[in-house]
Amino acid sequence: MGSLLGRLMYTNNSGEINKGKTAIPKKIKIYTDWSLRPTDNSMPAFLLYPCFKLLFHKEFNFSDKSEFIDTMRFESIEKKWNKYFSYVSSVDEADWIVLPSDWKYYVGASILEKSFNYIETMTKLNKRILIQYNSDDDLQNDIFLKNKNVHILRTSLNKSKCNPNEHVLPGFVGDPLKIYSKNKLIIHKKCHNPKVVFCGWANEIKMTIEELNSFSNLIDNNFSELNLKDQADHIYRFRGSVLNFVRQNNKINSEILVRNGYCAGIDKDNDEIALKRVRFEYFNNMTAGDYVICIRGKGNYSYRFYETLAMGRIPVLVDTDCSLPFQPLINWNKHCIIVDHHNVQNIGEIILDYHSMLSESDFKKMQYINRKLWEDMLVPEKFFYNFFNLQN
Repeated sequence: MGSLLGRLMYTNNSGEINKGKTAIPKKIKIYTDWSLRPTDNSMPAFLLYPCFKLLFHKEFNFSDKSEFIDTMRFESIEKKWNKYFSYVSSVDEADWIVLPSDWKYYVGASILEKSFNYIETMTKLNKRILIQYNSDDDLQNDIFLKNKNVHILRTSLNKSKCNPNEHVLPGFVGDPLKIYSKNKLIIHKKCHNPKVVFCGWANEIKMTIEELNSFSNLIDNNFSELNLKDQADHIYRFRGSVLNFVRQNNKINSEILVRNGYCAGIDKDNDEIALKRVRFEYFNNMTAGDYVICIRGKGNYSYRFYETLAMGRIPVLVDTDCSLPFQPLINWNKHCIIVDHHNVQNIGEIILDYHSMLSESDFKKMQYINRKLWEDMLVPEKFFYNFFNLQN
């Protein structure tokens, strides 16, 4: 850890970004066996995308979902990959072995057994293996629990049930300032009444207190009693209820724009004009706010959380047994408000108390720090580089 902290920007326990020496980073040597891709159409793991294009001379849309095309979220790793990593042609040279595709493509695939055998072989060679699992699935995965050489990066997991070799994969987002803020970080002055915003999918049929308590019990039990459809219905009603608690507090200046589906229901309609409008409204809402409500969706994580940091805003994370990257290196309480899911009825007062404790200078400083944290720890190339160094 010492070498990492000496070379890169990082966040200390006071929440401040410290600048280390400007030495050229030592490159991490990466190897993969491309024959282990489940199918020819299986997307490569995020880290391997630049070298896949170089080796196979293939161009494809790697934005995953239509709403990420505008900010080009993997542009930075394409441009800067060679600064932090080198692709080697043999296992012996490699610092890390990376499974060539996301784990979700292997589940049920004919190549699964071959992949297990390969991981076992690499383990015998004492090689460290990275597996990416970018999925809404947050069920406990004990497949590699006893293999200390395997490290799994997951977007969706539950902190209380996380295995020692499971780590948080951030929701990678492109730079919204380039597209929606003329490449400028807008810093807000502190007002007496904080502005709290949200733009997204929620069901406005609010939950009763009994239903909220029941929902918290479901979270504590990992939704084990519900199918995926019923689970989603509960989650989006919970979102609506949390937003209603914010609206009810007359000391909060709230701007809440509720959608009736994911990306307003138009992300799969190939309606580029409507998508641009929805995305503009989404980031315009975020720009206008001081604090942004961030609540899990179908998976137990929030892309909005990372977009909020990228915009230099302060996330209000409703903690549904969430894990965040680089804990405890990053003291997340210095970057966001964390509200336990059992206590959402008091979310308004929690925001007000937090806001009142910030001085004018601290409030402005936090906006800079959150943007800098995203730039230096949570863009793809910096995240992977930092992650690998922290395992040394």
